[in-house]
Amino acid sequence: MIDAEDLDAILETHVIDPAIVRSDDFERFYEARFEQLLQRIEGAMGKQIAREPADSTVSAGQVTIDFEGAAAPPEDELSPEEVETMEEELAIAG
Repeated sequence: MIDAEDLDAILETHVIDPAIVRSDDFERFYEARFEQLLQRIEGAMGKQIAREPADSTVSAGQVTIDFEGAAAPPEDELSPEEVETMEEELAIAG
């Protein structure tokens, strides 16, 4: 059996704060880990990463966001026939 101190050390190697896990607050856990991972990436890259925009929309499995953070409509909508053709081509290629 792993004692609490060893478990804490393991969690910390995965950028997980054991105190937050024990508080049973998933939203706080997610936000803290997200930020910690971004900070590690920024440190490795030597520059800041843009944080997730506040507004986005999902349409047909795609998220389209303009540079202002506002949702933008897709430039070209595919017809059902075009979608079917693409699916068939992917099935053949796969």
